[in-house]
Amino acid sequence: MARLVACGFAWVLPVLAIASSSSREDPALEILGRTLGPTSILSDLEELTDDVGGRPSGSAALSQAVVWGIDKFRAAGLVNVRSEPYTVPVLWLPGAEFGSVIRPNSRTLAVALLPFSSGTGAAGVLWMSTRPGRILYRHSVRFDDVIDHLPGAMIDREDALRISRALAAGKPVRVKVVTEPQILVNTVLANVVGEVRGYTKPAESVVLGAHLDSWDLGQGALDNGCNAALVVDAARQIAAVAREHQPRRTIRFVLYTGEEAGFLGSQADARLHRAELDQTVAMITFDAGTGRTTGCSTGGRADVVAAADAALQPAVSLGPFTQTTDAFIGTDNYDYLVEGVPNFVANQDVDTYLPNYHAGSDTFDKVDTRELKANTAVAAVFTWGLANSERRPGSRQTRSEVATVIKATAFDQKMRAFSLWTDFESGKRGRQP
Repeated sequence: MARLVACGFAWVLPVLAIASSSSREDPALEILGRTLGPTSILSDLEELTDDVGGRPSGSAALSQAVVWGIDKFRAAGLVNVRSEPYTVPVLWLPGAEFGSVIRPNSRTLAVALLPFSSGTGAAGVLWMSTRPGRILYRHSVRFDDVIDHLPGAMIDREDALRISRALAAGKPVRVKVVTEPQILVNTVLANVVGEVRGYTKPAESVVLGAHLDSWDLGQGALDNGCNAALVVDAARQIAAVAREHQPRRTIRFVLYTGEEAGFLGSQADARLHRAELDQTVAMITFDAGTGRTTGCSTGGRADVVAAADAALQPAVSLGPFTQTTDAFIGTDNYDYLVEGVPNFVANQDVDTYLPNYHAGSDTFDKVDTRELKANTAVAAVFTWGLANSERRPGSRQTRSEVATVIKATAFDQKMRAFSLWTDFESGKRGRQP
């Protein structure tokens, strides 16, 4: 730990020197310096991961995390801090799950039930983990408020290969798996929201968000506790600077719940604030652990790249940054994208994230503290830049313009893979005609 901290300070000192030299004239540089300097972001994250732990939506742990988020936002000096409740028709929670190989060579089989699949009682599907080292993880089988009729469970890669070898050799294999998920109906969840108010265009807003929930096998450190802590610390530093230098627009900081269950919290946020979406200038989210930020995905929109470039310029020492014009699916930007709001998802290196997210190995010790500090600085500067710019990064798109982006980026194929296409096509979800 001492070597890591020393390395971190050696890295940030030149950047801090640059930031402090001009911070009085440029609030963005003051924010850069504050986020890279000593803050409580790691103790925040340690509380969320070690004390609260894994946080499935609907669990007592997530309720505890919501209280944690409210307390952090209030202590950060945000205004209008609140929880915003919403009701979920169907919610899946893990329950009892165990298995065994009966033949050949009877032995215990580690299993992890896949979210939104039903309990056993009929033949199902065993999925082989793609990660070595007997690592199990959870991936939802669908995202449309439907419990799949077919049971599905993950087994570790080594056991799966052993079973496949026995089958290939013509040996009979019999496996017993018992799963009992909890299916909750009409469950109330809540997002956590706080604001820094703008001074010339307070009705316009920029959203910086990350999801607070996680799956339960690990601590939800990389997915996505580190970025929930990032939002808290960015809010803390921006609020401190805003005491003397308010941004032009209001900044809304949001800790979403329900992301792992199908982006439910961000869907609820977009619905609750639909009347305000014409005034929502941009939505920014981080959701890929603590890998270095290399730029952002712009939701298929080339027209917002220049604004992103300009907003990130004060943090160029942490770059370089290159924006990509793909339409990203898989996190809380989704409902803003299909509502036509300019949306930005941080592109991050995923070498540590991919082997650990959703898994028992997603623990605090996997967090790259050096990069977490840098990512927080990037997020805070980027958010400030869009909120304080004279011009909006781009207009809100009409439904036909959203449909054009979806087609041009083959986003519809991803929507179908996530069981999201039908709701968009029917008008249940997304920008209304």
